[in-house]
Amino acid sequence: MSKRVLIVDDDQQTLNLLRVAMRSLDIEVSTANDGAEGVQYALQLQPDLVVMDLLLPEKGMRGWEAIAKLKQHPDFQHVPIIAMTAGSPEYVDLALNAGANDCLQKPFPLERLRSVITNYLLIC
Repeated sequence: MSKRVLIVDDDQQTLNLLRVAMRSLDIEVSTANDGAEGVQYALQLQPDLVVMDLLLPEKGMRGWEAIAKLKQHPDFQHVPIIAMTAGSPEYVDLALNAGANDCLQKPFPLERLRSVITNYLLIC
């Protein structure tokens, strides 16, 4: 059975790129466009891993807020969450303090993302 990954990012081009990058890994990919939608989809879909952009539109909730909300839920305490940001190093700290397992600084090579995801999926 393939693993399920939820990618949360407000940039459609990034979502498409990451979806294509994961095809070769036999991963079922779902996507959400903001933090609130990401939390809702995560609770419904129960993914094996979440990839969360941090600088999401303020209309819902920022990425680090969504990470914290998911990590408070009993079903997500052991689900790996990989944060992504093009922001300053302070955003990395926000993500890790919220409960992210790892944080990638954009831009990053797709192979790096594949490697990180594969490593975390082997653990869970």
